[in-house]
Amino acid sequence: MRNPRIIEALYANADQALINTKIVLGKKVVHGEYEGYIAGFGPNVINMGIKPTVAAYCAKPPEDDVSKPSKKKVIEAIAKTLNILNATDAESLLKKVINETDHYLLQDLKEKIVNASVALKIMIRTYEISKEKKSER
Repeated sequence: MRNPRIIEALYANADQALINTKIVLGKKVVHGEYEGYIAGFGPNVINMGIKPTVAAYCAKPPEDDVSKPSKKKVIEAIAKTLNILNATDAESLLKKVINETDHYLLQDLKEKIVNASVALKIMIRTYEISKEKKSER
C-alpha cells in the first residue's frame, strides 16, 4: 500500500531528477512520451514484475527507434530520486534490482522504486508537456 507521506517526501528529489536527467528541457518543457513512460512504469511493474520492468526500460532501443526518447532516462530519474546505496544511475539500479535475491529486500526495493515513479509522475505534470515528434535523447 502506498503511503502518500513517503511519496510527498520524494517530490523535491523527483523534480531535481527530472531536470538532471534532461527529461525536462531548457524551457521547462517535457516531451510527451516521457509522461507516458513514467505513467506506464507502475502498471508494468504490476503486470511483469520489478526485475523485467527495470530491465526492459534499460534495454537499448531498436535501430529504427533511435529518434524516440529513451526509457532508460526514466530509470535514471528513479535512481536519482531515491539515491540509495550508490545506485545513482540506471545501470547501477538495474544491477541492484537484478542481483537482489532476498524476497523481502526485493519487495522493499520494489516499493521504493514504485514510490519514486509516482513522485516523478506527479512532478512531471507540473511542466508543460510537448507533443512534438522530435526531442533530445
